[in-house]
Amino acid sequence: MEFSSVTIPTLISVALVILDSTFHVLAAPTIDYNSSVLFDPAMLFALNVVKAEEEVLIEGSFSAVGSVISLVELANGELISGGNDGTLRRWRDGHQIEGQIITGQGVVFRLVQLDNGDLISGGVDGTLRRWRNGQPIGEPIVTGQGPVLSLVQLKNDELISGGADGTLRRWRNGRPMGETIITGQVQVLSLVQLKNGELISGGADGTLRRWRNGQPIGKPIATDQYIVRCLVELANGELISGGADGTLRRWRDGQPIGEPIVTNQLTIMSLVELKNGELISAGADGTLRRWRDGQPIGEPIITGQNPVSSLLELANGELISGGFDGTLRRWRKGKAVGPVMIPVKFQ
Repeated sequence: MEFSSVTIPTLISVALVILDSTFHVLAAPTIDYNSSVLFDPAMLFALNVVKAEEEVLIEGSFSAVGSVISLVELANGELISGGNDGTLRRWRDGHQIEGQIITGQGVVFRLVQLDNGDLISGGVDGTLRRWRNGQPIGEPIVTGQGPVLSLVQLKNDELISGGADGTLRRWRNGRPMGETIITGQVQVLSLVQLKNGELISGGADGTLRRWRNGQPIGKPIATDQYIVRCLVELANGELISGGADGTLRRWRDGQPIGEPIVTNQLTIMSLVELKNGELISAGADGTLRRWRDGQPIGEPIITGQNPVSSLLELANGELISGGFDGTLRRWRKGKAVGPVMIPVKFQ
């Protein structure tokens, strides 16, 4: 398969046909990430699935992980990475802890650690899985949302899942709360709870929606970013949205601040605010960009991970980037720290 000139809606529908079907993708398509075609790589994870039985050559070493899709740091200091091979892998101080957890979820799109210590994984198979000390808790939770594309824990301990069917579901202790919330956003790709308690959802239709207690606040907010891929609230209260058009938008109280920020990173795949106040954007072009007050800091950082699919700042101040090339990389003050972290497949 090869896609060379198609629109985002076409790519989304193709990806969903594959995600919702029962057969497996046995060969990944050739995708030119450096082309001028506007697309959202996040919706093409299934098209880039690498079978767990295969090994991919990465910089002279072998990895059984095709892409690092999600990251979370546990309270005990372990770093957990979720892959498009359906596994969870554990890391400490830049080294993989022997063994991998097979989730059975196909692709692990999102990871969240709850306040009670449980780890929650959201999968392409439409389930949530609960984990403690690397062991599953209970049965898989079927969300009925198609692929679970976003997850967030609210301050009231509710867990919110955003689905490829454009819905939100509320959960507590593994049980659904209330009715399914229809957002009208086609797919819910990003979720964040603001300090004021509002929940913000970013959609594949390019809108933001504001929610409180499961009810919408106001009308949809058009971002003009085509697809809202990621969201983060800054310490100063601004909301930042990262779009499939490669821009960042700043928001306060549902209103835009200033002009769109052009990053030249193709799609913005992930955003994180560091403890020092810098905003980091990860791009489909494989770069990281540093920002402060809407202005770039320094030159783009070339990671070699085309694209950079996930970002996380650790408690020790290191920035971790996860890539489509299957690697993790460590950064401090814009400089690489230590060797490339390449997952290995333990038998």
